[in-house]
Amino acid sequence: MARLNEPTAAPTETIESRERSSAAVLLRGSSLIFDIVKRKFMRQNRDIARANSTQSLRIRNLENETSRLLAENLGLRGQILQLQGELENGRSQRIAQHTGVVKSQLEAKLLEIGALLSALGEAPSPERKSRQSGKVSRTSPATSPDQKNWKNICSLSEAVAGQEGRLPAILENMSYPRRTLEYITPQSLNAA
Repeated sequence: MARLNEPTAAPTETIESRERSSAAVLLRGSSLIFDIVKRKFMRQNRDIARANSTQSLRIRNLENETSRLLAENLGLRGQILQLQGELENGRSQRIAQHTGVVKSQLEAKLLEIGALLSALGEAPSPERKSRQSGKVSRTSPATSPDQKNWKNICSLSEAVAGQEGRLPAILENMSYPRRTLEYITPQSLNAA
């Protein structure tokens, strides 16, 4: 019984057991860290997957919107081409109508000219002669076209002199009458 009263001997730890226990503690600590890191990465992975899903839905919606807008754009371009064609057709119709109006006006004028030309070949009617014979006297005798337009007629040398600013030359021994006054009798000058 004495043994029962004896202090028990302290368990002897060996170096190997200590190493095992510290390795177990390290292993438990590293597994805890690994679990924490694993959970953190899993959470980040879920967030990234959620963001990717949202972005892919948005991309799909934008692609659908783009295709819809492209189809609408093609439809509007078709309408533009159709309206431009109608505008060109309207212009060409207006031009054709205007051309028809001008053509009819020209034909009417040509008919008038033809009637005037045919009237030129006819002899004057007797009524016209009687009217003209009713006029008995004239104030001045008949003048020729040369006498009427003597002021408008000038020689080549007079024209060149006029362009250069010189006075026309005075010719000697003139064999034609002076062109200062029309052929009027002195009596008509006194009467005026």
